[in-house]
Amino acid sequence: MKRIAGVSLLWMLLGLSSLALFILLSQHQSMAFFSQTQNHWRTLKQDYWQRYSLLECLAEEAARLWLSKEKWQTSLFQQACQKDDFEITSEVNDDESVVEFGVKSVGKVLKRRFSVWPITGVGVIVSNADLRLSGNISLVADAYRQRVEQTNSTCVAIRYSGTLHYSSDRSSDRLKVARPNSAGPYPEYVAKDCYQTSDTTTNNFAEDVVEDSELDAFYYAFGVRKTDADFTLLRRDFYPLILAKGEDCQSALSTIQASKVWIQGSCHIDSDLTLPDLNTLVIEGGVMAITAPFTMGGQFIHLTKDLLSHQILEGWQSLSMRATPQQVVSLNTVFYSSARFTANSGYYWDGKGHQVQASELYMTEFYVEKGLNRRPLLMSWVAGSLYEE
Repeated sequence: MKRIAGVSLLWMLLGLSSLALFILLSQHQSMAFFSQTQNHWRTLKQDYWQRYSLLECLAEEAARLWLSKEKWQTSLFQQACQKDDFEITSEVNDDESVVEFGVKSVGKVLKRRFSVWPITGVGVIVSNADLRLSGNISLVADAYRQRVEQTNSTCVAIRYSGTLHYSSDRSSDRLKVARPNSAGPYPEYVAKDCYQTSDTTTNNFAEDVVEDSELDAFYYAFGVRKTDADFTLLRRDFYPLILAKGEDCQSALSTIQASKVWIQGSCHIDSDLTLPDLNTLVIEGGVMAITAPFTMGGQFIHLTKDLLSHQILEGWQSLSMRATPQQVVSLNTVFYSSARFTANSGYYWDGKGHQVQASELYMTEFYVEKGLNRRPLLMSWVAGSLYEE
């Protein structure tokens, strides 16, 4: 009887041991499966966020390069964002106002759309050279695409660093800024009041005159930071003129059938000149004098950042102005106007430490996208456009 009981106890112990072993193996398999599942989801999560970060990289790089429609499909901007095992795609609509980027890996594509537009609210006079304005200055304001609460203003007329001074010599002189007209500074602009628009005969400016200590006039004029490589590429988009004498400038501009002109040297406009199809005029490395009415269709950009004092003096001496340079301008003056000068896509001066003496600046409208030159891009997520295929 005792023998039978011992055998039964043995079988029971074997059964319990087998059950314990089965439970242990099951737990191990469960842990292994759980670990594999956890690693799988961790990998998928890491892959998702890598694709998400690449979408942000693509938007930033595309905005930096300001690509034309035919270049959205190229690898120019993709090189800075490309990673192994990730495939990048892009599609842009007909008017280039929306672009959709996609990043593919492990058989899935993460896509998101971005709205695209040039920066607005910069100003219609942008200068890091010292500004001395006088006479009648009539401007049409630039406007933010949405109200900027911290400035309590939707409009900007002048953005500057350095100094700004306005003087009125006649009772009729004033610096006046008009609100954006019906065309607006950008296509979808809805007419609305500007806040604190300047209208003054003194230096009592309103909030649409903005002092910006970090101002990069070159960046706002061209949409890129100033590097030797970008500078060379920019020039290629323009009709080039190299002038030994500033007096040759007007006749050259009168005969050129080009919408974008880049002049290396000085320039003097001394008789009436109207060039409605001239959308961008760049003066580099020289002085500029306007002593007769001059009207152009778009942007005026003056680059004098690296100009030395003796080169400035030589520039003025090359112009046959009635008054000598010493009587008209100071030693660091690079721009002088005494007659009406109209540039309806804005005035840009990149010449820190130099001086601009401008009188009779006059605008009838302001529309940032009329100039063939380009401002920096803003790209923002389109709400609800992030999805995975």
